[in-house]
Amino acid sequence: MFHDQNDDDDDDNDDNDDDDDDDDDDDDDDDDDDNDDDDYDDDGDDDDGDDDERDNDDDDDDDDDDDDDMMMMMIMMMMVMMMVMVMTMNVIMMMINVMIMMMKVMMMMMNVMMM
Repeated sequence: MFHDQNDDDDDDNDDNDDDDDDDDDDDDDDDDDDNDDDDYDDDGDDDDGDDDERDNDDDDDDDDDDDDDMMMMMIMMMMVMMMVMVMTMNVIMMMINVMIMMMKVMMMMMNVMMM
């Protein structure tokens, strides 16, 4: 009877060992699968990282485009200011010409009066 109990214990131990082995194997397999999935996801993240790098390059290009746009805007503003300056100078010159013509007319009138 004592021997039977030992046999039962051995059976229980064997069962426990089997369970432990199965659990360990399952856990290992699950971990491996999870790790494989993680590695695959990491690869996907790496691909995403490449995409991010490309996005960053695009952002740099956007920055360059923004700088180019700023330069174009500044050049356009300079051109507009030059045009305004030229136009104002033309207006001022026209006014000066009108003043000179008026002075000439006044001189003629003075001459007529003196005669």
